[in-house]
Amino acid sequence: MNSFGQRLKALRKEAGVSQSFVADHIGVSTQSVSNWECDNTMPDISQIVPLAALLSVSTDYLLGVGTNEYADKGELENKVKEVWATYSVNSTENNADLLVYELYKKYLNKYPLDYAIKVKCAFAIQDYLHVVRVRKKFDIPEERFDELWLECDRMLRSVCDNCTLPEVQIDAENHLIDLLLLKKMFEQAGAVAMKLPDLCGIRDKALCKIAQAKGDSATACEKAESTSKHLILCNQFFKRRNHVVHIRKCFGNAILFLQFGEGTRKVFNNSEI
Repeated sequence: MNSFGQRLKALRKEAGVSQSFVADHIGVSTQSVSNWECDNTMPDISQIVPLAALLSVSTDYLLGVGTNEYADKGELENKVKEVWATYSVNSTENNADLLVYELYKKYLNKYPLDYAIKVKCAFAIQDYLHVVRVRKKFDIPEERFDELWLECDRMLRSVCDNCTLPEVQIDAENHLIDLLLLKKMFEQAGAVAMKLPDLCGIRDKALCKIAQAKGDSATACEKAESTSKHLILCNQFFKRRNHVVHIRKCFGNAILFLQFGEGTRKVFNNSEI
């Protein structure tokens, strides 16, 4: 964030509260909070501590001082790599997914607006639940399963609602679909899929996955074929422009097409796929 006001607004939205809610708890007018977020004025020094406490961040993070996010993220990723190299996701003792989740969670306590890390944290939980429910490597109490499922759901929806980076948002929506499918919530998963861009096969891939989970082989085949055709066209599109396409599992980098705007959409809409 470039300013105190931008950081405050993002943290308030992340907390899911209104300006009037903040104003009531800090003891100021809603207009005062609006002025803070617009960088017209700053809170009084006596208001910083309760404001940080309300938003569940440190005063240093709220003020944008005393932190080195770049260095902390580098240290985090090194620790995560060490966990993946040392431990397994198939074990109940020192489970790699849970160890990584704890590392990410500790980092997010300090940097709650790092949505890319929040998606990775949520995925660690989702993968752990997948190992339990789908791969059936071990059992956990149902209450613990539901507790982790709800935490993962909350984190992913936070990213979907607040993140402005398309690639990160698409990652979150795809993981949210996988999470919903763990509980066979097909209708909710379909609603999330329809929010995905209808471009580069991104939406069709998600709909294919949902159809497979429902046992609808006809729809799954149809969406898989459509996804394949889109990806072929994606590669042809970029080859003509001397670009390289890196298609990840969730087609996150295929979002590059969105940056070409309506001109790119017309290329796809006028094609035969």
